[in-house]
Amino acid sequence: MQQTLQTIDALLLERIDANALASRAHISLSQLERLFGHQVGLPVRKLILWRRLRLALSLVLRGSNLTEAAHAANFADLAHFSRTLRGMFGIQGQTLRQLQLQLLD
Repeated sequence: MQQTLQTIDALLLERIDANALASRAHISLSQLERLFGHQVGLPVRKLILWRRLRLALSLVLRGSNLTEAAHAANFADLAHFSRTLRGMFGIQGQTLRQLQLQLLD
């Protein structure tokens, strides 16, 4: 599982295929999904979005504007980033500047 998480982080700037991740781990996609659900608490695709969102947020905290951060984290566009942010946290992208965010490792 740890190796798959590291692979996801290494490939965040590319399109990540869950089938390819399962193949790299030498397990079926359904088994990978079960493992992620049990050990991580999120489906693979949701975890990938979470990791990309975290990357974008770290860039915003370092001074990037929302569009730059969205593209750097491999979101299709600012709207995709905003929808993901709203879906996971219930906040709008513009609200980020008003919050005092801190990412924990």
